[in-house]
Amino acid sequence: MKVGIIGTGRIAVDAHIPAAREAGGEVVALADVVPGRAERFAGRFGVARAFDDVRGLLALPEVEVVGICSPVFAHEENAVAAFAAGKHVLMEKPPAMNEAQMRRIAEAGRQAGRLLLVGSQSVYLSTMRELRRRIADGELGRIYLAHVRACERRGTPHGWIRLRKFAGGGAGIDGNSHALDRLLFLLGSPTPVSVTARTYHEFAAQPSTSPYMDMDFAEGRTPDAPVKDVEDTAVYMVQFAEGMTALVEVSKTAHLPNFGGEWIYGSRGGATLHPPRIHRDGPDGRDADEDLPGAPDENGHARMYAHLFDCIRENRRETDSPGERAGLIMRIIDAMYASAAQGGREVRL
Repeated sequence: MKVGIIGTGRIAVDAHIPAAREAGGEVVALADVVPGRAERFAGRFGVARAFDDVRGLLALPEVEVVGICSPVFAHEENAVAAFAAGKHVLMEKPPAMNEAQMRRIAEAGRQAGRLLLVGSQSVYLSTMRELRRRIADGELGRIYLAHVRACERRGTPHGWIRLRKFAGGGAGIDGNSHALDRLLFLLGSPTPVSVTARTYHEFAAQPSTSPYMDMDFAEGRTPDAPVKDVEDTAVYMVQFAEGMTALVEVSKTAHLPNFGGEWIYGSRGGATLHPPRIHRDGPDGRDADEDLPGAPDENGHARMYAHLFDCIRENRRETDSPGERAGLIMRIIDAMYASAAQGGREVRL
């Protein structure tokens, strides 16, 4: 498969270009709106073509798959253009600025007859696939509660991610979209019916000391945003039509040590994702815990690309990360922000 990458920022350079190659693809072109950046990384990675405009990349007939690694605000424009050019699309998370954008992206893919994979790479790890199978087979019984907690002491990055007009939000959309994708993937995309949320913005003027730096800031092209207008913390509850509740707490800046975990409560067994383990009663009534099998050195991004390549070759109608699930993620996130704006009132979906 011949791959073109739009956006040569941190995630493209560190993850997507190596992963597409590990999956058996050939990266043939890069594009970035910053003059000269795509050419510089094309030289570094031995990529044949480089463009300062995405139109040049999309005009290449040999490009079959486009990996979209641009900032969130440009996802819709780039994805719709890629579909119009007849390309399959792998799009980084967060999926879009809101559900309306995500729905338009998914519809563009359907109209073009091309595949869309909205990636969160962790759902392609073998441990996650195994846990999904066990849940679908009823091994954990009825799932009634899921709980996600993620806290970073100094996790708010530098640069554009500090500004809502570019990032769409802060903790409530950034890593949260990955956590939601994992839950919806594992549980078969249950139907959300209400969201109750609060967001907190306590560290607006605190400079970022995160080791993760977006490419513009790292290269000295743009200054850091001195005051961020995205939330530090989001906490919310989702009720699902199937009777399940999800409790989510995410924070990018807090006076606490880094911690995180995901827990799934079932009537016959429970599961943790960090580490991936199933918990239940044994035949003797004692605790019986089981580590889920998986390769320790798996590259989730490479497995994600490999899955998309397989779907294209096998002429499948959709990937395991379709636009519909990404739309569901954004529906929940939109409702979370709406609830927070109303002081934590329940928002019905």
